[in-house]
Amino acid sequence: MSPAEGSSQSRTEGSLSDDLEIPGFLDRRPHARRAHAKLAPSASHRWMECPGSIRMSEGIAGKSTVYAAEGTAAHELAAHCLKTGFDANRFADYVVDINGKDVLTKFLMPGSPLGDDDTRFVVDEEMVEGVQLYLDHVRAFMNRGDCEIDVEQRLDMTHIHPECFGTGDTVLYDINAEWLHVFDLKYGKGVAVDVKENPQLFTYGSGAVRRYHNRPLKGVTLHVIQPRCPHKDGPIRSYEADMLELLEFEDRLAEAAKATEAPDAPLHAGEWCKFCPALPTCPKARERSMQAALAEFAPQDGAPILMNPAQLTDEQLADVLHEADFLLTWVKAVQVYAHEQAVAGRVPPGFKLVPKRASRKWKGEPQEIEDRLVIDFDLDDSQVFKEREMKSPAQLEKVVGKKAFAAIEAELVTKVSSGTNLVPIGDTRKAVKENGLEEFAE
Repeated sequence: MSPAEGSSQSRTEGSLSDDLEIPGFLDRRPHARRAHAKLAPSASHRWMECPGSIRMSEGIAGKSTVYAAEGTAAHELAAHCLKTGFDANRFADYVVDINGKDVLTKFLMPGSPLGDDDTRFVVDEEMVEGVQLYLDHVRAFMNRGDCEIDVEQRLDMTHIHPECFGTGDTVLYDINAEWLHVFDLKYGKGVAVDVKENPQLFTYGSGAVRRYHNRPLKGVTLHVIQPRCPHKDGPIRSYEADMLELLEFEDRLAEAAKATEAPDAPLHAGEWCKFCPALPTCPKARERSMQAALAEFAPQDGAPILMNPAQLTDEQLADVLHEADFLLTWVKAVQVYAHEQAVAGRVPPGFKLVPKRASRKWKGEPQEIEDRLVIDFDLDDSQVFKEREMKSPAQLEKVVGKKAFAAIEAELVTKVSSGTNLVPIGDTRKAVKENGLEEFAE
């Protein structure tokens, strides 16, 4: 069993220096420094639907968000726990530096400064629970018997296209069952990910088959673990794919990869545009956005004319709501692009750059600041620090255990919704009854 023989059982004791003794640990590729392919599996849904997006995105630097960086931190924690056998709570309150080069510079002691560059994240309760859900699911298959396991390893589809490869979170080969399992941790909570007919997961599955081509193999199970985004099928979704299904997918993938190479590769706007680098300047995205807003263009200056919502028919209102996500995504992308252009010296006509509101922050180490406040003003802890706050039900449940907490939960805990959301009729959540709307009234 690799990468650490016999590490399928979780551990909660030990130190970071112990982790350095795991054979092969430091030569693994950190999640934050994964190689990025032109035809990346993570973007396969987009370039399979819109081959021209590759051409449109050339020369545009990829941008990371704080949400993506936080997801990287969760992946780093998950990979480290799988390689060492620890549970996620071993690192509760630690600080993960996604730019760290090794275990000692990546996992910093509790209380380490976060800085202002969105590369360091506290391992909070939510991250511990989310990563542990992933660990428990993977380890359940590790404990079934003899297996081979790869964590954060490159999966090649270069036989399809030289620029088609990616890194799998975890790939496990069940030796006795002659079966592959591909696990993908999705830490984001903005978009629920389906596993069936998911191009990214199928690409990883095909790459895993190629990696284990010299083993007896009957099929592959694809697993998505998404702890923070509600889905009708729960936080863990799995799908079994046989060899024929994967081969048929490879044919579609090869056809789409070839289509991206054409100088006039077609553009198609859709929900796959959300993370496209070319979204702000794509003509098809702009065209669809105007259609989504039911807008027309003024005959003289070409400015968009938006309809008054009060004048929309019920059908038109429904159409706009169905397309709202695409419209808002495009507008946000244009705003971000315009700001970047302004910072680079190309300020759009009629606009200017101004500084954000300044807020006061402490300078120096917390202990030094505390000492100075105590000496200069004779303050005590109650005046320097915030008042203590009761932990949340979820936090206390971790302290006393789920079984013990369940005995008092009905008596001491209640669930209160913060309001309502308007969603398509196909959403699996139960609708609010008309007479129940009063409790959400302001």
